[in-house]
Amino acid sequence: ENEQDMMERSKLEQCCWEELK
Repeated sequence: ENEQDMMERSKLEQCCWEELK
């Protein structure tokens, strides 16, 4: 996997968590 992919995924995960809160 590329570092960019990981970065994008982490951003998406953060967004999801924020919404869940």
